[in-house]
Amino acid sequence: MTYERFTGILFLTSVLLFTLLYLLSPQPKYAKPLTVEIPDIEQPVFDTSLIAESVEDIDASFESIDVPKNIGKEAAAIKLEDFSMSLYRIGIFSSFEKASELLLKINQNGYMGEIKPLKNDASKHAVYVIFFSEEEINKNKSKIDALAGIETGVITPWMP
Repeated sequence: MTYERFTGILFLTSVLLFTLLYLLSPQPKYAKPLTVEIPDIEQPVFDTSLIAESVEDIDASFESIDVPKNIGKEAAAIKLEDFSMSLYRIGIFSSFEKASELLLKINQNGYMGEIKPLKNDASKHAVYVIFFSEEEINKNKSKIDALAGIETGVITPWMP
């Protein structure tokens, strides 16, 4: 009797699984086709009036550089103390715009500079010109003073 019950349960289970998995599953012939609408994307427009003149001849020849094999070890050995750069403060302004104008003037004449807020008064901004050494500052001091319209500036060590 148990053999017949087991066979009946197995048959009933297989018919039920067939019904659930095949007959009640969604058939591809009755399914709606998948449609995706892709919106039209506007092509970017470049304003070429901002370009001063067209670049016609670009030098595409590059020279190879010999990179030493131990460059990673040398780069890892660099410390913050190895950078002993100096700053030349040429002005303190209460307006960031005025400080930016002076920095732009300095940058246009080939010098690298930065604007930092003062530590004790964040509303005032100091304009600094960055040099690698104090000797470079002394060589260029007269030019920078003339550009900034000052008589003398202050030399300070660079602190990143």
